[in-house]
This record gives sequence, C-alpha cells and structure tokens, in this order.
Amino acid sequence: MSFSQRLRSLQQVREFNEGRQAGVLSKAFVRQQERQHKLEELRSYLGEYESRQSEIHDPLLLANHAAFLNRIRSAIQSQGQAVNEAGRQLAQERARLLLARRDRSVLDQLAAHYARQDARREQAESQDQQDECAQRRRPPTVMAGI
Repeated sequence: MSFSQRLRSLQQVREFNEGRQAGVLSKAFVRQQERQHKLEELRSYLGEYESRQSEIHDPLLLANHAAFLNRIRSAIQSQGQAVNEAGRQLAQERARLLLARRDRSVLDQLAAHYARQDARREQAESQDQQDECAQRRRPPTVMAGI
C-alpha cells in the first residue's frame, strides 16, 4: 500500500473533524444570536416600562414599578454577560474550525504530493519494464569478424 493511500484514511478523519467543527460553530453562532436577541428584547421591555413610569401616581405601585425596572436592569446585565460569553465561545469555535481546515488542507497537499510521487514511480517502473521487454525481443547482435 502506498503512502498516499495510507493518507486517505487520515484525510477522511480530518474531513470528518472539519465537518463536526463546522456544526459546532454553527450551533455557537445560533446560541450567540439567540442571546443577543433576548438582550435586545430586555432592553425594549425596559424602554417600554420606563416610559410608563410617569403614568403611575400611587406610591406603592411606583415602588413596585421601580423594583421591576431594577430586575429588568439586572437581567439586562446578566444577559449582556451571556452575550459576551457566547461571543467568546463563537470566536474560539471559529478559530478551531480554521485550524481544522488548515489541517485538512495540509493533508490534502501532502496526499497530492505523494500521489504525484507514486505516479512518477509507477511510470518509471512501467518504463523499466518496457525497456526490459524491448531488450529481450531484440535479436542478439552478431559479432563481426568471428
């Protein structure tokens, strides 16, 4: 078995890893987008409830409203941290995918190099066989003067 053929199984593993890593990146992207969307919704809710504050005249309702606004602000802060963490994870997964692609690319280039070497070796062996057959078919030369 030639070296280029042995590399094929390694290439298949690398291609599988690259595909798996692309799936992980896709999930990380979706997760980051979902968290970003939730953060935007929380900010929108905060804006809506802040605008209603002037409509409240009862001190007890006003205190409840202020407490609720504080909870929304806290949720916004937590969600912002979740978005940042998801962004960091997305960047890590993107870097891992790039490494997986580079690994596969290097193996592809290496396999192509060895395939070319195998082809040259096979061609040289074939030429050697043809030369040998041609020499066998050639009639022996008669020695002149004997």
